[in-house]
Amino acid sequence: MAFISKTNSGLKFPIFYPDESIDYALRYEPKNTDIFVITYPKCGTQWCRQIVSLIVNNGVRYANDRLLDVLEYSGQEYRYDNLVIDRLTTSTVVSTHLPIQLLPYTCGSDTKYICVLRNPKDVVVAYYHQLCDQCMFAGTVHEFVDLWLDGRAPYGDYFEYCRLYWQQQYVWPTNMLCLIYEHMTYNLRPYIMKIAELLGDSYVNRLTTSEPALIDTIIEKSTTGYIRHTLSGMRLRKSIVGHWRTHLNQTDSYAIDKKVDEVWTGTGLERLWEREMKFL
Repeated sequence: MAFISKTNSGLKFPIFYPDESIDYALRYEPKNTDIFVITYPKCGTQWCRQIVSLIVNNGVRYANDRLLDVLEYSGQEYRYDNLVIDRLTTSTVVSTHLPIQLLPYTCGSDTKYICVLRNPKDVVVAYYHQLCDQCMFAGTVHEFVDLWLDGRAPYGDYFEYCRLYWQQQYVWPTNMLCLIYEHMTYNLRPYIMKIAELLGDSYVNRLTTSEPALIDTIIEKSTTGYIRHTLSGMRLRKSIVGHWRTHLNQTDSYAIDKKVDEVWTGTGLERLWEREMKFL
C-alpha cells in the first residue's frame, strides 16, 4: 500500500499541497511578531491555534479567522483576518506541520514557537483516518502502522520529529515551548498560562491582574464543540484520549512501544505517556 504524495526538500507532503505553497513556506522568513503553532498532523493543530489566537486577541477571534490550514498548504495566501502574512505588523499565529529541520527560523529573532506533542498511538490512528480521506490510502490501519513507523507517511518519522523539537526547547528556552496534548485535555488552565508566559509579561498580567475572567473565556471558546460550531465548512474530528485501543491490536501496540524505546529512551519523552500507551 502507498500514499499519493509529493516530495520536496526530502520530505513527503500530501499530493494536494500546491508546489508554490510548499516552496513559499520553506523560504518564509519569520518576523518577531510571528507565533508558530507546530504540530505533527493530528496533534491538535486547530485546537492549539484557537487557544493561542484567543490569548493574543483578548478572547476574541478575528471576524474572518477560520483557523485556516498550515503555512505549507496555503503559502502566500495564508490569511489572518483577510490579510496576507507579509502585510501584517501585529502578532500573527502561523500553523505548520514542518519538522524542525525545515522550520522557518531567523537567528536572533523574537519569534515564538509552540509545539504540541501527542501519544503516538492516538496519532497513528487519527492520521490513518485522515490519509484515507485525503491521500487515498486504501490499506488497513495495521498496514498503515508499519508504514508510519518506517517514516513513509507524509511528514515523515513522528518519533524523530518529537525528539528534535523536545530537545530544541532547551536550546531556545525564551522562544520555544513544548506542550503535551493529553495534559492540556486534562486541565487546560495552567497551559494557557504557560503559553502566556512564553509570549510575554503583558499577556500574563492581562490573565492574572487586569482581566482575570479572560482565562475562563479562553477555556470556554477552546472546546471542540465551540470550535466546530464556529468553523463553517471545516471538518473537525472529535479526539478522544486512548481511542487507539479500539483500533490497534497488541502487535501494533508492541511495535510502537519498541520504536519509543529505540528513539526516545533517555530523552524523557518515553515517560510522558506511560499510562496512555498501556495496552489494556
